[in-house]
Amino acid sequence: MTIVNRTVERAKALADTFGVVYTTFDEMDVSRYDVIIQTTSVGMDERSTPLSLEGLRQNTVVCDIIYRPLVTPMLQEAKRRVHHRDRCSHVRRAGRALVREMDGRETGRNCWKKLIEGLLEE
Repeated sequence: MTIVNRTVERAKALADTFGVVYTTFDEMDVSRYDVIIQTTSVGMDERSTPLSLEGLRQNTVVCDIIYRPLVTPMLQEAKRRVHHRDRCSHVRRAGRALVREMDGRETGRNCWKKLIEGLLEE
């Protein structure tokens, strides 16, 4: 697992929390990953994508937690590059359900921490 963040300091802090490595969007090589889960707000403008999908492998699963728009520019790009099917609706639903469940009881940071920990256990 690799944590990527727009701010190197935040990426490092998150990576240290989970005992994993970190990188930057510019340095990320998407060909190295089986699953890419995008959780930033980038893409809500319906034009932007947080990283290049150049080199994306045919069997890589690409997910975007953003659900407005439902099909983000990143997912559109993944589909164009590898004839990608939407195999991530379960992850998107799980993220939304967790946010609803945790809403008002814990901070957003704790909410996402629990989601990531759940994904690591699987």
